[in-house]
Amino acid sequence: MKTAILIAVLVATPRIAAAQCPDNGADHGRHAVKTRSAPSPFPSVDAIEVADVLKFLVPHVGTISDTALVGTEERQILHVRAFVRLFKCEADADYHLEIADSGAANARRIIVEASETEPAVRSRLEAMLGGAPSKKGRPFDGAKAVPIELWGWRFLDLDHQSALVDSKTHRRRTMAQLKKGHAHGSARVGTLWEVHPILRVEPWTP
Repeated sequence: MKTAILIAVLVATPRIAAAQCPDNGADHGRHAVKTRSAPSPFPSVDAIEVADVLKFLVPHVGTISDTALVGTEERQILHVRAFVRLFKCEADADYHLEIADSGAANARRIIVEASETEPAVRSRLEAMLGGAPSKKGRPFDGAKAVPIELWGWRFLDLDHQSALVDSKTHRRRTMAQLKKGHAHGSARVGTLWEVHPILRVEPWTP
């Protein structure tokens, strides 16, 4: 009887976790790249800031593949120290965070995400950020911004890449416009580069 009860608990637990951030079957572009497992051995990587990620050049990719990596960049593990500004559940069930170098209202942000394939990371985020995220999202502004450090794969979100030429104005987009892309997080997100998936996360003391 005890064995049967234990099995029932183990089977039920993932269903409860999934219900907190359900997958609606959409937005799974480059899923194979978004769900890569951690490298072994895990590399030791110097910590950087959001400002450093915002300096990365954003290439324009003509042919998008679900499995092909973008250059050597997407073979890198990033280690970022920053402040959480938004925590939400995405339509594809990813845990979506926007992080910045401060809690200031105008602080520029990058996106980092934890896929369903990283349950330990998601549980850790829930513990650090007040529970599972909602679709609407939970903001962390000013003094409420939560300092964390995280490690994960560098990822270029090509689903939000803009065309080289604006179809309405027929003008070539600027480098700044191409770097930011379209419909990529909130207005303060400044680059298509992300950390996705997050492979490790810890509290950080600035």
